[in-house]
Amino acid sequence: MNVIQPWETVERCSTVIAETITSRRLIFDLFVGIGTGGYIPLALVAKKLSASATRIVNVRSFVGDRRGEVGVEYFPFTAGDLNGKKILLIDDIVASGMTMSFVKKRLTDNGAIVFTASLIVSSRMCPAWEYPDFWGEILSRGEDEFLVFPWD
Repeated sequence: MNVIQPWETVERCSTVIAETITSRRLIFDLFVGIGTGGYIPLALVAKKLSASATRIVNVRSFVGDRRGEVGVEYFPFTAGDLNGKKILLIDDIVASGMTMSFVKKRLTDNGAIVFTASLIVSSRMCPAWEYPDFWGEILSRGEDEFLVFPWD
C-alpha cells in the first residue's frame, strides 16, 4: 500500500534538518544528494542553509520493486577531490540504511568527513546504528507500506 507524503511534510522535514544543523553551528563544504529521491531534499536543505556547492550521486538499490545489491551508477568524485571536505549527504528516506551507508563509505574512502540527513527514517526497518545524523521525522511504517513522495 502506498503512503503519500505531501509537500507539507517535505517542507517541514527539510526545515527541521536545516534548523538542527544551524543550531549546532555546522558548516559544510559540499552538499551531496543521493539520486533520484534525494534531488529535492538536497535543493531544499541547501537553499535553507544558503549553500551553493551541491552535487548528486546515483546509486542503484532496487531492481523494479525488489531490493537488490547497492551499486554505483554515477559518482562524480575522484581520489583526492574530497580530502578533508565536510559533506552533508542527503536522501529522502532511510529505510534499511544500506544505501546511505554505501554512499557514505564511498565518500569517506575519498577523504571526506561525512554527515548524513534524511527527510524520513523508517524505524521498523532501519536499525538505530544506521540512522542518519539529521532527520525530519521518524515513521514506523507497516511491512506492506511504501512511502511515495510528490516527485515519485
